[in-house]
Amino acid sequence: MTPKKTEPVKKLFHISLELAEQLRLAAFQTRQSQSEIVRQALTQWFARGKKTR
Repeated sequence: MTPKKTEPVKKLFHISLELAEQLRLAAFQTRQSQSEIVRQALTQWFARGKKTR
């Protein structure tokens, strides 16, 4: 069964301990989930990439 475009998909990424701690603190300070922060960062990163092509 193929997921719909709006359906979340689980992914596993390995990051350094330092980045993991920064992400944990940012999530705590902003009261956002770590997943939401990563989604926002990836969305912004891909948007910047489209502008430079």
